[in-house]
Amino acid sequence: MHSHTNERMKLLKLLKRLAFGLLGAVMAVLVTATVLEKIYGTDFSAAHIYGAGWFAALWGALTLAALACLFLAAFLYEAALSEPKYFVPARVLTGFGAICFTLYSIVSILESGASKK
Repeated sequence: MHSHTNERMKLLKLLKRLAFGLLGAVMAVLVTATVLEKIYGTDFSAAHIYGAGWFAALWGALTLAALACLFLAAFLYEAALSEPKYFVPARVLTGFGAICFTLYSIVSILESGASKK
């Protein structure tokens, strides 16, 4: 079981880096979209950024990476019951997944409100 736990930790670190990288990319796009919206108007941002397929794919990739972290963290929680050194990473990644899901929900609500105008 110990070697499986180490493999899971390595995979979890990789997924965590991917998820945080994607989160940084989404945040950079949102900042850029906000600036472009101030310059060119809401219709421009809605058509070229928020409504673009690549933006939806970026959100989807972030969601999948965060969910993978959550599921892997659940497996690590099981390992944490027998080995205390795995307890903290499991809890941190569970919280990270919840934060990503919440951010995704908020942006989706904001986008739906912007598209109705």
